Amino acid sequence: MRLSMILAVARAEIRSVRRLARYWMFAILSVFTTFAIYMYYGVIHGLLSRMSATIGAIGPRYLVPAMGIYIMAIFLLGLIFLAFDIRARDERERMAEVLDSRPLSNMELLVARVLALVLMAWAPVLIVAVGFQAFGSLAVALGWY
Repeated sequence: MRLSMILAVARAEIRSVRRLARYWMFAILSVFTTFAIYMYYGVIHGLLSRMSATIGAIGPRYLVPAMGIYIMAIFLLGLIFLAFDIRARDERERMAEVLDSRPLSNMELLVARVLALVLMAWAPVLIVAVGFQAFGSLAVALGWY
């Protein structure tokens, strides 16, 4: 397997996925859903943690791993839709003939496309991680804890 060929196909796939409206829909939906759930649990912890030890255990500091379940579920759903659409996009854009006569192996093509989809799914995860860190820093600066 040639790394240069894999990276070239992955870059092309990333450009192609970035132009899709459904990618941005899943990315925005997952980021907002994750933030909403995080804020919900944070408010519950802030208002009711002194009444119950169980609610006190769901502090915002320990919620980041719990948010991973929601992020993963939404991203996997989005990746499934994007992955099943790859061949249909090639047919629509009349790229099927070019890809079928390509000088790269099927394994290189598969690895490159999977790599591109995974990298595109990690972009919103980074946004969520930076958002959680910014919210935590803001909470400490303003004394919300």
